Amino acid sequence: MIVLGIVAGMAAWLGLMFNVRFTQFHGNRWHTTFLNFLLGTICTGLVFLFSRPEQVPGGPWWSYLGGLVGIGFVIAGVIFTPKLGGTGWLVASVLGQVIMSQVLDALVLGRHVSLYQILSGILLIVAMWLLMEKKNGT
Repeated sequence: MIVLGIVAGMAAWLGLMFNVRFTQFHGNRWHTTFLNFLLGTICTGLVFLFSRPEQVPGGPWWSYLGGLVGIGFVIAGVIFTPKLGGTGWLVASVLGQVIMSQVLDALVLGRHVSLYQILSGILLIVAMWLLMEKKNGT
């Protein structure tokens, strides 16, 4: 499972680099984000149709917000990767994910957040600081 997670992370990063380069080529990050989601919608729609769903899944209103959050993540990656560098954006986004996952684990899932989990966030903060120190030349 860890290897699949690593491969998925590599693929996601490759996709982000495609988006950044595409934006640099034509200059409009909103077009890049739109085309990214259009292609994703077409591919996902085809998989959905071929899976022969008996009904369209339903859920509470907030369960549909994942797509909006995804748009924000893609556009943020397109904006900040050229400014922070690939590694800087990666560490910043993973730090945000670690913090939010710990908050949601504790508040929504009622799970205990361990000292090791908190330490992982602190180490990512240190990594971000080290990356920015090197970038700033100090």
